[in-house]
Amino acid sequence: MSRVLVIGNHTEVGRGIGDALAASDLPFEYSVGHADALQRLRVRSFGVVITNPDSAVDEDLALLEEMRAIRPGVKRIVLAAHSSPGQSHCHPALLGICLFHTSL
Repeated sequence: MSRVLVIGNHTEVGRGIGDALAASDLPFEYSVGHADALQRLRVRSFGVVITNPDSAVDEDLALLEEMRAIRPGVKRIVLAAHSSPGQSHCHPALLGICLFHTSL
């Protein structure tokens, strides 16, 4: 079973994701932030990375490019507290990345 990397456990959303993964008996880890996430990806393989809704979407997209260089096959879920309407759906130009709004 693939491990899930959740960036940040300091938000209610991050903790909620971790709780749901634990309740489903899915293996996961939290990273403290972007740099820690990249370091963890260099050491271990993850099937999915879930970003933190507190970070800016532009930062997350830059992070995802770095992740793709380290682990090309990793799936990515970008959580956004808010974004423009053009960013609110899965879009082919984002190379399989979907943006999801969270209510904080």
